[in-house]
Amino acid sequence: MNLLQTHATRLMGLSVAVPQHRVSNERLPQLSPTECQELITYVGIRYRHLSQKQTLSDLLRPAVQQLLKKCSVPAQEVGLLVLITQTGDQQVPNTAIGLQHILDLPTSALCIEINMGCAGYVYGLYLVSLLLQSLESSYALFLNGDISTLLVKEHNKGVLPIFSDAVSATLLTKDEKAEPWSFCLNNDGKDREAIRMISPNWEDPWAFYPHASLHVDGTVILSFALRQVAQQVRSFMHKTSCSEQSVDYFIFHQANRIINESLRTKLNIPAHKYPYSLYHFGNTSSATIPLTMASELSVPLSTRSSDLLLCGFGAGLSWATALLPKTPPFEILPIHHV
Repeated sequence: MNLLQTHATRLMGLSVAVPQHRVSNERLPQLSPTECQELITYVGIRYRHLSQKQTLSDLLRPAVQQLLKKCSVPAQEVGLLVLITQTGDQQVPNTAIGLQHILDLPTSALCIEINMGCAGYVYGLYLVSLLLQSLESSYALFLNGDISTLLVKEHNKGVLPIFSDAVSATLLTKDEKAEPWSFCLNNDGKDREAIRMISPNWEDPWAFYPHASLHVDGTVILSFALRQVAQQVRSFMHKTSCSEQSVDYFIFHQANRIINESLRTKLNIPAHKYPYSLYHFGNTSSATIPLTMASELSVPLSTRSSDLLLCGFGAGLSWATALLPKTPPFEILPIHHV
């Protein structure tokens, strides 16, 4: 296993935004009332927040502006913006550079956009931490999330009740006293078609929304989680000398309750250290990890130091684990409903 490390980076603050429009899985036209209740029980998702023509930038703007204000960081002092998403405002030009203008960041700020799904938050922390150390600026913005409902069609009853829309903004700063962060990042394109866009005739190699829809092979993803993801987490914990006892919180990507509980049981993680945000927010792609921090852990993470183990996995297929030891308290804003 290839263990990576970054140094001298600290979390300053976190801000999450979801669309104000909320729907319930209790009432799905494709399913009977009994099937709806069974879905909520087994998949663990009751509510989903859906964009009403809001773009990624529409959701990110208030989240970032309030975050910078709360942390007393002027926008002109931010030297790096990294955006990870699969659903930018448009293909050309990229959304990251548009956000530089919207947020009034300096024209000298390095702006990068990366197409990645559910492993994106862990990948992003690694890349932002590395890039920040090479810049004169002390501050970086890491933005991520998706308008996943752009990818989902109403007729797909296997995917529709799972996905929801959300974004997050994480502010990072240089700190020579910060503990090193450890990472393990993996990809395997062999099963890339397990999560992909498909056209109506299943043959179009350029399957982009709005003319295509998201296809998910749940059987392949469950097997992938229980094999590659679980094995990576075990090996990573061994190599970083952490344990179920030493880690305060295991914050995993919120895929669905079946997959997440199977992983928790296989890894012997105590339930009280394994928070869920699925019930109220669904699967929000790369935003699930920060959304879980904001919705379930805002008090402990903003008031005391914590050892955090993060794990994201999904489209690619990609999977990534990170250890953020002795993470000092950082600002966590109330979730914005836009």
